[in-house]
Amino acid sequence: MIEGRTYEALKLAHEREGIEGNTYHSVIASWRDVATGIVLKMVEQQISGQSYGPNTTWHAIRVVPLC
Repeated sequence: MIEGRTYEALKLAHEREGIEGNTYHSVIASWRDVATGIVLKMVEQQISGQSYGPNTTWHAIRVVPLC
């Protein structure tokens, strides 16, 4: 629910792993509004190594339609 409105969302997740000696490994999940594809929430679960935003979680506080 964002600003009192409920959205139908689809959860998508993907796993990332480093290559060539990089130990980076994480699972990133995003919840997208089915009608528009807008990302409403994203969570990064850090497993090993380091990314730009380890263990980052955010969610939308407002959805503004483009005119």
